[in-house]
Amino acid sequence: MTKVVMIDDKLHVVSENEAEAATLYISQLRSEMEEDASDGLRVNIFERRDLQLAWKTSTAAQKKELTELVVRHIDDVWNNHIRFSKRSDKAKWSDPWGYITVRWVKNISESGILGAEIVAEARKAYEWYTRKQE
Repeated sequence: MTKVVMIDDKLHVVSENEAEAATLYISQLRSEMEEDASDGLRVNIFERRDLQLAWKTSTAAQKKELTELVVRHIDDVWNNHIRFSKRSDKAKWSDPWGYITVRWVKNISESGILGAEIVAEARKAYEWYTRKQE
């Protein structure tokens, strides 16, 4: 059963059912990823704490969908940074989200709750970022 509640002066849809809550979370993530495609990538779509909470309450099908979304987003962010690193004018540009990205993939890679595929993808990205900075 869903309810609409006011939190921090904004309306939010909340659910008392865990499976339904996971579905709402996945739907919200998908929507934010579609917005990102037009606005530019935002790293903070997937917060580890929220992801882990959704993971714990998700069905197998929902976990599969979450895995696809998170892995695709990690790849998108990572590939965006790889493209940026190859630009001839990269010295003229700053990467204000670089340190946040490194911390973000590190946090996800250290999760003991999320699925192995998500953790493995985050570890690969984290290794690339840390090797790049040495």
